[in-house]
Amino acid sequence: YTLSLPDALPLSVAQAYRQLQIVGTPTAVRERIEALAKRCQADEVMVTTVTHDPAARVRSYQLLSAAFAER
Repeated sequence: YTLSLPDALPLSVAQAYRQLQIVGTPTAVRERIEALAKRCQADEVMVTTVTHDPAARVRSYQLLSAAFAER
């Protein structure tokens, strides 16, 4: 399936969406989440891993849990 031009997101929208994502090593992700929470004065955060594979999603949460347990 190929998106026709009217259906495609403008590059600026895709780039802005990418800016909202936090990806990287477990430590880097933890640091970015902590910085964002501090900036927003949040008591808690909610994380969503966007992947089709359930095992990959669980692994992502395990890595993040371990990264937060290390601090």
